[in-house]
Order: sequence, then structure tokens, then C-alpha cells
Amino acid sequence: MINHFMKIFNKIDVGLLVQPHEGIKHIEKKRRKKFSDDESEEQVIAEIPYILTTAMCEEIMNLRYKQRGNDTMVERVSRRIQKDKYSALLYGLYWIHLEERKLKVRSKKSTFDVSKLSGVMKQPKIRKR
Repeated sequence: MINHFMKIFNKIDVGLLVQPHEGIKHIEKKRRKKFSDDESEEQVIAEIPYILTTAMCEEIMNLRYKQRGNDTMVERVSRRIQKDKYSALLYGLYWIHLEERKLKVRSKKSTFDVSKLSGVMKQPKIRKR
């Protein structure tokens, strides 16, 4: 799971939020007006997802990956930066992976039953000349 996550993250196949200042510009563009001084609390609330995404990227960049055979270990380079957001994201991706596997198994099991069509289809009429 860790190897798959790193492959996706290194290829930048994951759609992440932009930096906070770029995110605020995008929000202001959608609103068609800038945040005023009276709306500073709203601006701070709007910045939170962008700040948390930046923190998660810093956590991921702080990790060192060690490969031992088929097992991959993750270590923190700096002990000052936690890896909570990374762990939560990896756990969420694991559950998504399990749900996708369940759907694949269900779709393989669902075979077409011809006997269910007996009420829908009629016997063809053959014209005699």
C-alpha cells in the first residue's frame, strides 16, 4: 500500500489543493470580490483546507522510505514533524482500496442468467410461403 501511495504521489497523480494564497485568489475570483477587513474571519476559515494540505505535503516530504524485501518501512527524518496526516490519508486510501476490491468481486460474480429472459422474449414467428 505504501509503495502504491508513493508511486502515485511522486507522479503527482493526486489532485491536491494549491498554496493558501493561490486558494484565496481562486475563492475571491469565484466570489467576484476580495475579502474585506470585516471578513477576515471568513478568510481564515477559507484558508484552513489549503493550510492543512500544505502541512500534509510537508509531512510526506519529511518521510524516508526503506525497502526490506517485500516490506516497506516509513521513518520520519525530523522528529519535530509528525506523520499524522500522512497516516490518516494512507488509512483512508486503504479503505477505498478494500471497497474497490469488493466491487470487483461482485462484478465478477454477477453472471448473466438466460432463464430470467424467458418472460421478456417471445418465440420467433416463422412465415411459411
